[in-house]
Amino acid sequence: MLHTGFMGHFRAFNCLIIDQAIERKKLNVELHQVTCTSLKPQPIEQLKCYFKKLGRSKYSVGGIVMLNQQLDKTVDVQVKLYIGSDRKVIKFLDLRLNVCEILQRGVSVPLMRKIIMETFKRTNFPRKCPIKSNIFFNASYILDDSFLPPYLPPSLGINFSADFFDNRKKFATVLLEGCTMPIARK
Repeated sequence: MLHTGFMGHFRAFNCLIIDQAIERKKLNVELHQVTCTSLKPQPIEQLKCYFKKLGRSKYSVGGIVMLNQQLDKTVDVQVKLYIGSDRKVIKFLDLRLNVCEILQRGVSVPLMRKIIMETFKRTNFPRKCPIKSNIFFNASYILDDSFLPPYLPPSLGINFSADFFDNRKKFATVLLEGCTMPIARK
């Protein structure tokens, strides 16, 4: 009898937590800035990026890149994600990965896996190394709240950066800045 009562309370508690997690998902993503910076003339010939608001909590984000030289197995990407408020900022993600290994094996971090899968669906970026020069690579993503974990509270600043390295020398940076905002109740 005690066991049955406990299990009933346990199930109710689980339902409450799941309901709150779903409720917390009701937030807006606001994108403030997207910048792409080429730090050296080599290996990038051209680098441009953009973003456009499509609707509430939905953005088109993309860019183009053309390389001066072929990139081999020495290319790494370091991805950082900071979240926080005015009082405290937390480094949520900090990964440095070899680009060729990502293309060959994938990655196990859910957020990174989603970005890579979107990259394969929405770009002409190569699926294997080496990455050839003198080709325009186009990227176009739809960024919305599905990229964010459901447990994030509203009213957080978000800073996502991807730094690209060749032979340990940084040659480009992509930066997205924005925030989460609670959905105004009517």
